[in-house]
Amino acid sequence: MGSAESNTIKKILLAISSLRNIRLFRNNVGLGFIGTIVKEDQKNRVIILKNYRRIKFGLHKGSSDYIGWKTIKIPVEMVGKKIAVFVSLEAKTDKGKPDDEQLNWIDQVIKSGGIAGVVRNAEDALNILRSEDDTISNDSK
Repeated sequence: MGSAESNTIKKILLAISSLRNIRLFRNNVGLGFIGTIVKEDQKNRVIILKNYRRIKFGLHKGSSDYIGWKTIKIPVEMVGKKIAVFVSLEAKTDKGKPDDEQLNWIDQVIKSGGIAGVVRNAEDALNILRSEDDTISNDSK
C-alpha cells in the first residue's frame, strides 16, 4: 500500500472512529508461505525456507480492505433488539480503481442487505455509513 493510500486510510479510520455503532477490522487478502527458516540475509529477509506450505489469508479474493458491522436498533414492535449489519469498505486513492472482483464483492454485500462501497476519503466513508437508516421498519422486508 502506497503512502497516499495509507494517509487516506488513516483519515477514514479517524473519521469513522467517531461513529459508535460501527466496528471495522483490516482484512488483508493474499498468499504467503510459512515454514522453518533455514537461512536469512543480513536484512532478515528469508532466503531458504524448509518444509514450507502456502497459506491464504483474508476473507476472499476481492473482499474489501475493511470489514465489520454497523449496529442497528430494531424498533420495539420488532422485539427491540439490536442487530449487526455487515459492512465492507474498499479504500482507494483518488486515482485507484477497484478491480472486477472487488466490485463483485461490494455488489454481493449490498444485494445481501449489507453496507458496502469504495471510499477515497473520510467523507465518502461517512456518507456510506450514514446513508443507511439506523432503524429497520416493518416495511423493510
